[in-house]
Amino acid sequence: MLLVGTKRQAQEIVREAAAATGMPYCVNRWLGGTLTNFATIKRSVAKYKTYQQMETSGEMAKLPKKEESAVKREMARMQRNFDGILEMPELPGALFVVDINYEDIAVAEAKRCGIPCVALVDTNSDPTKVTHPIPGNDDAGKSIRIIVETIVEAIQKGLAERESRRAAHGTADVKAASAAMAAAVGAPAEAVVDAPAGAEVDLEKIDLPANIKDIAVLEEGAVAIAEPTGKIAAKKKPVRAVKQADE
Repeated sequence: MLLVGTKRQAQEIVREAAAATGMPYCVNRWLGGTLTNFATIKRSVAKYKTYQQMETSGEMAKLPKKEESAVKREMARMQRNFDGILEMPELPGALFVVDINYEDIAVAEAKRCGIPCVALVDTNSDPTKVTHPIPGNDDAGKSIRIIVETIVEAIQKGLAERESRRAAHGTADVKAASAAMAAAVGAPAEAVVDAPAGAEVDLEKIDLPANIKDIAVLEEGAVAIAEPTGKIAAKKKPVRAVKQADE
């Protein structure tokens, strides 16, 4: 969700909300085309990051003084324009706006791009311009803070639910991987052991057929379920089943 509040009363409140949720924000000036011309915005942001790398590595100091001064002036302008959206890799899923009259360009761009817009709407505004109007005073700092804090709580709750769903999917992936391994070595399905995400699959707990002599394990340990995502780590060697030689 992109948080937008460029009027003086909302700037610091929106900035704090963005820091608490890790969401992109715009508090200085809405740059025309931020949504409708996002491809150009991304190129400009990439150019700004290149300038930052040049400054960090010392390459900028090697430029002629006149060129270095011009680049630094451009960097200052980019910092004001792109502050808050530097880490926004794609169009936001939703927009939150304080005062739709003041941010009429942002609201119009969101509508044109089909992005849902949640907005604090005062009595002097048209609530039909946004998809989710919130009636309230958009001039008083206390009123803005109450609404923004409620939005922050909703965002944090949504993020927590998303992480729980990801953890559940990771556990399901671990079980599926364990079942696949058991099937590969010919073990019965009942031999599969439930394991939490991030755990290693213990091959000793799987009943192996009598005609299998040994199972070659991977270098640096058995097959591991890597990271909290539950995905199987890259294999250095395949698991090989070696049958006993007929006596």
